Amino acid sequence: MALQAVILPAGKGPIRVTSHPTEDGIDYTRLYFPTAITQIDRLEGQNENLAINVFGWGEDSFVVYRLSERRAEVHK
Repeated sequence: MALQAVILPAGKGPIRVTSHPTEDGIDYTRLYFPTAITQIDRLEGQNENLAINVFGWGEDSFVVYRLSERRAEVHK
């Protein structure tokens, strides 16, 4: 669902799951939810238009969990 929130425009109440279409064009075949960081390579491999980076916040610092080897096209 987080991918839909980034890729697709939302209607009213963008945080609500129902605000995003269910047909998003992303191939989730052979992925499990919640999706582990180790599965993101497969997700990118199945969807050539995705470049997924994963960031977080540690105890007192910014943490980079994953940087994609792809460059995504920026949509305006």
